Amino acid sequence: MTNRGLIQCLGRAVSLALFVTGLVHIRSGLFGPVLVTVAIIIIWFLPTMPRPQDALAPHRLPAVLGPDLLGHLLTGFFIALPFWAGEDAGFSRSGIHVMAIITWPMAIGGLVLVAVAAGNASRWLRIEDDALEVATAWRRQRIHYVDIARIEPWRRGLPRWLRVLAPLLAAGGHPTAAGGLMLARDSTGVCLKLTDGRNIVVQNEAFEKPLRRLLHVLKKKGVPTAAEGEQT
Repeated sequence: MTNRGLIQCLGRAVSLALFVTGLVHIRSGLFGPVLVTVAIIIIWFLPTMPRPQDALAPHRLPAVLGPDLLGHLLTGFFIALPFWAGEDAGFSRSGIHVMAIITWPMAIGGLVLVAVAAGNASRWLRIEDDALEVATAWRRQRIHYVDIARIEPWRRGLPRWLRVLAPLLAAGGHPTAAGGLMLARDSTGVCLKLTDGRNIVVQNEAFEKPLRRLLHVLKKKGVPTAAEGEQT
């Protein structure tokens, strides 16, 4: 993992721990709200490592802050819900309702969104004359255009079972979490298939204008799309 990626992951680990703890104790005076506020401040002002001046980076609001906030909200809600229910009523042990068996695994969807935000915050690319320079949370590499076999469309969305929960959460009196699920959009973009079998994903919402520029350059360099590759 690169230094940039390590900083982004560690910062989110701290903010997520504070956010979840704050939601669990949200009814305990100022302790819970203070922790939630500190977590949001960490998310908003999380520092990044310097990158090359001409590098193209993801748009911060849709590619980083959006997944971050939604991921923290979903993770915190699903982990805290059994604690809230255990304090009120029902079959519980040590203050935790047995629904934890159901809701805690659902927090995985939120963790995935936080990981996506960390990855986007660590990612940048440079379009050079003979190659692309791509940096991720894990490594920094140069990819020559001749090593790109083809371009394919790419899409990734939230698991369907998470979207099904939205009306249930709204009916249960949790409109914020339900609204976050309803507003979450699928991520789209392109996947660069390399000749050595590796894949490089460039997301549309992260690199909207740079993506158009990149596709124009790849077309000039003779890199085929998936349909063109099938014809040849």
